[in-house]
Amino acid sequence: WDVSTGIVVRKVKGHEQMINSISFNEDASVFATASYDRTAKIWDCKSRSFDPIQSLDDADDSVTSICFGDAEILTTSVDGCLRTYDLRMGQLRIDHVGVPVTSISLSHSGKMVLLGCLDNSLKILDRSDGTLIREFQGHRNSEFKLDSIFFQGDRFVVSGSEDGALYSWNIDSERRRSLTAHKRMVSGVSAHPEDNIIV
Repeated sequence: WDVSTGIVVRKVKGHEQMINSISFNEDASVFATASYDRTAKIWDCKSRSFDPIQSLDDADDSVTSICFGDAEILTTSVDGCLRTYDLRMGQLRIDHVGVPVTSISLSHSGKMVLLGCLDNSLKILDRSDGTLIREFQGHRNSEFKLDSIFFQGDRFVVSGSEDGALYSWNIDSERRRSLTAHKRMVSGVSAHPEDNIIV
């Protein structure tokens, strides 16, 4: 959509089932989609073609979330894996998390990744070797895809919850706080890039 007018400027097709996640690269020249059909697809924003420029079909189950790093695309899946596609080297690295993963968020430093998992946990992994740095619990997430994000320069992680609350954890002290936000599940969470505001 053109944001100023609300007019649809382009429509693309290619997935066989619902789309779970969409992400733009830094300069918005391409975007990527993750789908229930077990694929992720990359699209050229400037092309007039309906077809993706690349399809990633390595997942064994629904691809739940997708994001761009530096010359990388990261995906999560219900098959319990974090996949990192190195676009420069043409390589794929798979980190086996062991439980279904439904959301992904890169730290501001780019050195960590936050994963929302269907075992009522958030996991922070070291991007260099996939080791588990921290794990947070206390919210409810066992059935649905919920967003989780880094906040305030990687000092906190914030997540929605199936109990209608918004939860935050201090990464260093692991202290948890919660705020009743809605009567039903909080599925989407986003932070202002500069101010201390969460939607």
